[in-house]
Amino acid sequence: MEKFSNTEINNAGENYRGFVEGQIDKEIIQNYRNFRCLSLKKINAEIAENLSKSDCIVSCRVKRFETIIRKMRRMSKTNLTQIDDIIGFRIIANTPSEQKKIVDILTNKIKIKKVKNYIEAPRESGYQAIHLIADDVIDFENKKYFYSYEIQLRTHFQNIWGTISESFGEQAKEGNGSKEVKAYLQELSTRISEYEKNNINLKQINIKNEILKLNHAIIIYDKLTGFIVNMFNYFQNIDNATRDYIYLENSNSEDLSKEIVLLSVPTNIGALKITHLRYFNFKGIPPIPQEIKPDLKIPFG
Repeated sequence: MEKFSNTEINNAGENYRGFVEGQIDKEIIQNYRNFRCLSLKKINAEIAENLSKSDCIVSCRVKRFETIIRKMRRMSKTNLTQIDDIIGFRIIANTPSEQKKIVDILTNKIKIKKVKNYIEAPRESGYQAIHLIADDVIDFENKKYFYSYEIQLRTHFQNIWGTISESFGEQAKEGNGSKEVKAYLQELSTRISEYEKNNINLKQINIKNEILKLNHAIIIYDKLTGFIVNMFNYFQNIDNATRDYIYLENSNSEDLSKEIVLLSVPTNIGALKITHLRYFNFKGIPPIPQEIKPDLKIPFG
């Protein structure tokens, strides 16, 4: 694997931010993203080992190219190598109390440099979760490279909110969207918050935490039809997965209806149906439990 310098990587990001990008800039950014995947197995093993007795499911996603560029343009003063979630882990807990226990475990066992608590202080959009920013050190050709990665902790109900907000488009989760969308997401967020405050130990979903080898899959999702077009299972072969991820991204770059995503789980690949609900429910809308269902009609479809 060719390793570009941080200066080259950040310059490529700046070119995209300023809308003056060239083909080499895309290659550099995709190469950097692949380089970051070298630490997936190590990080997953560390997280999985520490949470082996917790009621949760761990998954990982590699940030899609277009969302990297969108974030670069939104964060006008951040270098590409400073973005925390190029690789991001998602942990789904079955209760709010378990979510808190997991935070306590990870902050004591892993080098966490920042905690963002969006439960105590939800985003304006209504988004709730706890994000941990952790150190990532990659040993490559006798050199050490220092980056950050993100661990996103959600309850099942918080994950339902995040999934539905994404079905309205990336902008909805960021607090944009129509008046109807904003009102619906706010009411759903309030229902979840009130329910979880009063039911901190009540299971929202039955989770079996099996720690196996890290399995990788690429999903091709059609945003117009709301269905998975194809799903490729690479088992433990991350090299083939990242190679094909770039190929599929590039070959579908003109088709804005397609979403290509690389996901990983340290268990059966079927666990993605819990951690990444969007791809396994029609139009990205999972069933909403009666306990948190808003009175407002969902403004979708």
